[in-house]
Amino acid sequence: MTSQNEDTVAEQQQLLQAIEDRQLAGNAFALATVVHVKGSAYRREGTKMLVDYSGQQVCTISGGCLEQAIGNLAQTVIQTGRASLHQFDLDEDVVWGLGLGCGGSIKVLLEPFDQSNAFTAWLAAVKTNQPAVLVTALDGELMGHTARMFVNAQGETQGTLGADTLDRHFAQLSVSKLQDLYPRSERYLLTTSQGDTRPFFVDVTSPLPELVIFGAGHDALPLANLAHSLGYQVTVVDARHAFVTEERFPHAKLIRSHPSGFAGQVSLGQRSYAVIMNHHLERDKACLAFALDSCAPYVGVLGPRTRYQHILQDLTHEGIHVTSPQTQRVHTPIGLDVGADSAAEIAVSIMSELLAVRGGFKAGFLTNREGRIHEPV
Repeated sequence: MTSQNEDTVAEQQQLLQAIEDRQLAGNAFALATVVHVKGSAYRREGTKMLVDYSGQQVCTISGGCLEQAIGNLAQTVIQTGRASLHQFDLDEDVVWGLGLGCGGSIKVLLEPFDQSNAFTAWLAAVKTNQPAVLVTALDGELMGHTARMFVNAQGETQGTLGADTLDRHFAQLSVSKLQDLYPRSERYLLTTSQGDTRPFFVDVTSPLPELVIFGAGHDALPLANLAHSLGYQVTVVDARHAFVTEERFPHAKLIRSHPSGFAGQVSLGQRSYAVIMNHHLERDKACLAFALDSCAPYVGVLGPRTRYQHILQDLTHEGIHVTSPQTQRVHTPIGLDVGADSAAEIAVSIMSELLAVRGGFKAGFLTNREGRIHEPV
């Protein structure tokens, strides 16, 4: 239930369903949340796992070897009703089984299911795909009764962290964080006026990103399918009714429209990624003008750079002023330089570029990268 890799989208729904099933059956269970990772990690902060009274586990928080230990600790949490914070330090001999980097460590919060208004509101936000933050105090002395606060994108809160100053600070921090293109869950260390350092966990859920594909040709099929598998909401826009069908795009929102009708049917927001691949110069030109006039953070144009430059010249001749900030959002040729040739390979190249842009990564070879691989540059 995080805003991280899109692989967690199906996991979110699986975990939500497991929670609802056990609540309906009246079965006790505990939740484990990764709240801090040091070193390279198989999973990142915010990853969750459910363990019920029978020992059944739903979802994972590591590469496989932490689950048994977490499952055992969860039984104590279920029996006592008290939350606990555990750190797992790993040496070189066992690190690969746990999916962490050499000398890494991981902190996991284990807690009985929280029925507070704050946690209930956060679960509802996750289920309805709404941006929100759940702030949890990680102080050891508070583990018997977890202090936490829910914050939505408008700064409205539920619950309390125990002090008005804390509530105001984290409400402002949460609203600011939710404005990021790719907000991440993280441990947050707050230094108080007395000089003490208090740990908090800022758990973020944000709306799924949207991929809007202008053009429903053959090469749009693998792109739409791959984007869907990665958790993107996919929209396909094309005026050709024979191409824009549920049989061809079963997981996408379909918009059958000429560029002249985009204003009333197509919406590009701050989490929309536009890919223009009509293979038709005039349609591509109209789609580019529409995308540049939006707040979409990414506009990809399929084809060689000279073709894109020709389109820009045509727009200028038609009296459409294109600014430098607008063109800085354009990626063309589109995708990463991986030697893609087939439609499926090009789809991988494009989605790899989208992941890099969305996460703030350079998209180079990991073998040449120093430091933590999941840390944006």
